[in-house]
Amino acid sequence: MSVANCTETPRQKMIGMMYLVLTAMLALNVSKDIIDAFIIVNDGMITTNNNFNKKLEASYAAFEQQYTLNPGKVGPYWEKAKKVRELSKEMVSYIEDMRDKVISITEGVPIEEARTLNLRQIKKNDNFDKPTFFFIGEKDNASSGHGFKLKNKINEYKKNILSCVDEKYRAELEKKIGLSTEDIDNPIQGKLSWEKSNFYHTILSADIVILNKLIGDVRNAEYDIVNQLFSGISMEDFKFNQIAAKVVPNANYVLIGDEFKAQIFVAAFDTSQNPEIIVGESADSTTYSVSGNPRPIEVHNGVGYLKIPATSEGVQRYGGIIKVVTPSGGEKKYAFNGEYNVGRPAATVSAEKMNVFYIGLDNPVSVSVPGIPAEKVSVSMTGGSISSAGRGKYTVRVTGGSKATINVSAELGGQRRSMGTFEYRIKKVPDPIPIVAGVKGGIVGRSQVLAAPYVVATLEDFLFEGVRYDVVSFTFSTLEGSYIKEVPISGARLNESALALVNKAKSGQKLFFENIRAKGPDGGIRSLPSVILKLQ
Repeated sequence: MSVANCTETPRQKMIGMMYLVLTAMLALNVSKDIIDAFIIVNDGMITTNNNFNKKLEASYAAFEQQYTLNPGKVGPYWEKAKKVRELSKEMVSYIEDMRDKVISITEGVPIEEARTLNLRQIKKNDNFDKPTFFFIGEKDNASSGHGFKLKNKINEYKKNILSCVDEKYRAELEKKIGLSTEDIDNPIQGKLSWEKSNFYHTILSADIVILNKLIGDVRNAEYDIVNQLFSGISMEDFKFNQIAAKVVPNANYVLIGDEFKAQIFVAAFDTSQNPEIIVGESADSTTYSVSGNPRPIEVHNGVGYLKIPATSEGVQRYGGIIKVVTPSGGEKKYAFNGEYNVGRPAATVSAEKMNVFYIGLDNPVSVSVPGIPAEKVSVSMTGGSISSAGRGKYTVRVTGGSKATINVSAELGGQRRSMGTFEYRIKKVPDPIPIVAGVKGGIVGRSQVLAAPYVVATLEDFLFEGVRYDVVSFTFSTLEGSYIKEVPISGARLNESALALVNKAKSGQKLFFENIRAKGPDGGIRSLPSVILKLQ
């Protein structure tokens, strides 16, 4: 779809000629007939501008429709077209505001009322003093008047809209869109500025016609720029200097009982036609012959849909040819070949530390299904809770019981399929070993005990790192004279009474650490074996 180029109609040409003739006649006389003629020309300009607005809206609607159909390709052009529309709207509003102001000043009415008046309702439409002062100003060079400001605004507008098209089209478009503000050679007065040639000693009626004509010129320029942008969409279409068959499979890994599905199309070719697609086990790109039970497949809107039943495991191969009609009406063939994997439903679940889940610990688990992305795999469990840590990693927590089950499913072809269930034992974390002064028992030095007066609960040969038991109490005892002295301890460290007994103890005397109790990661209290030390 393209936007048609806008040419002047006979009506527009007639209005332009009348405008030139009437402007020349102003120098001779301003009769009622001339005023009436300006009114007719102005009515024609208003009608023309309204028609232009409708054509522009249709052009923008066509542009937006193409953007909706293909935002990736049309988007850059559509953004520039919207910028041109905004710039043009701003320019037209500027001219309309200037038109309303000159009517307000000349008629001596508020600006709000001036906006409601048409040329037929204006009483002082033959006045040229106030319009001249408004547009030209006090200075002879006209730089203080609104005409000078209007000229600069038009030049800025032209520069901005031309910047929206490719540089190689700007020179030609600048000539085409008009809106020239160059000085004009007058045979009597010599060279005149654009503002003087248009607004010096012109009556209000002529000024209004000129301003409405400028609005039409802006709309015409807007139309030409948008038309150029729209044509750029098709100019940037694919150049078919290379063309190749493409196969887009839904997945390269399928399960027994499912189907291999793929879309087959010719890249950068007219997909509105339905090519003929023949598929077998392989295709020869030289002879375009298809081997292995060749058969046609379904084709809709230029796209072929390949379905192959998955009946055996392993790598499966396919190939075929696409026959398309060329723009000249001939036939062109393109060969394609591909492969995919077929496997049985399977999932891999591994406890990263061992084959059990421990109560009270964060048990790390990895879950994967071969050929299926991690985001399409779902995991749940009974006998505990499981939470995702991302990228196929999970954390399992159990609080009791003897068995937990992990359930794995995956999304295949838009459906949820079970990939299997996996059972694991639930166990308590093993009891720790109590250690005093770095040893489990035996002969130690007095200084060794005094330097490390603690009972520590340690897990030996346990694969989980960072699992900690805290000793909450124990009983310390040893000889004091002829009697056994017992000291109950809260916590893991020998208190002052116990340390005093150690200091008094003699060589060969035994130290007893009994009734040791420790708190584990599951919150439970464990009773640990005693530790007996003998001083050197």
